Amino acid sequence: TQTNLLDDLMWRANFAALADHGLRFDLMLYPEQMQQAAALLAENPRTRVVVEHLGSPHDNSEAGMRLWADGMAALAALPGVHAKLSGYAMYFGAALEGRAVEVTQEILRLFGPERVMFGSNFPVDRLHLVYTDVVDFVMGQVGDARDQVFRETARQFYDIPV
Repeated sequence: TQTNLLDDLMWRANFAALADHGLRFDLMLYPEQMQQAAALLAENPRTRVVVEHLGSPHDNSEAGMRLWADGMAALAALPGVHAKLSGYAMYFGAALEGRAVEVTQEILRLFGPERVMFGSNFPVDRLHLVYTDVVDFVMGQVGDARDQVFRETARQFYDIPV
């Protein structure tokens, strides 16, 4: 069985301490956990979080995508939460069209480019995709927000000096 760390009181206490140390958190979760995660993050507004791998849209059914979209909306409503455009091959294989476009555009709509960053999942994604194909795909999706998504959001989120 898998453990849901969101239910673990020790993990939650340690998560709450991150902001006191100036740390950020890269959050990998499933849509089934998003509402619970949003509640935890709302209780810890000083902790900056980035949702990894598109929010794991693993269920492409209508109900699955609705659960994903509702969960991402709950997370996007929290100003300290960002999203990472990464992990495409995990959910779409080599198909960078259709659902991959819908998911990317919904993330950009919900979070805005100022809270969206590009991330790599290579070499894992190499099982299905070439790195340049992913970069070109995301560049095409973000349009004029290219500098924001490929540089500025990550620089600001992680406090990377210019």
